[in-house]
Amino acid sequence: MKIKSKIVEKNNKGLLEPLVGVQIFIADPNAEGLKVLNGLGTTTDGNGNFQLDIPDSLVYDDVVIQYMGYRTLLTDAQYINMSPYVILEEDSITLPGVTITAPAREKDKFPDWLIMLLIPFVFSVLILIYKVINRNKERAQHSSKLR
Repeated sequence: MKIKSKIVEKNNKGLLEPLVGVQIFIADPNAEGLKVLNGLGTTTDGNGNFQLDIPDSLVYDDVVIQYMGYRTLLTDAQYINMSPYVILEEDSITLPGVTITAPAREKDKFPDWLIMLLIPFVFSVLILIYKVINRNKERAQHSSKLR
């Protein structure tokens, strides 16, 4: 049996608009959840149209029409062929709000490990400055003696 139709949605003005990429497949009755039976599935084209050939023995099995953000529809093949289109309804859920809080920290206090790391560096710089100043004093004294 060949099933074919067009999958659409109603927009906010009540007009029907095609849905592209909707999954249509025969559900595997032995699988947990909605799984495709023996690769019997397809997707809608750019105009929302689809066509699926299924064996006559499966015409009463569940046909699944599934699209992200819309309610999943379970029906049989004969129902789909009775209508020129199938309307999917939006499905939304409200998620609870999430609050993200950064840990409090003292802005004015340096961590102790940072102070311990900086002390030798600061002393090295002070010693270097002291040596430069003394060297300049010695040069100034030496040049004044030469005059």
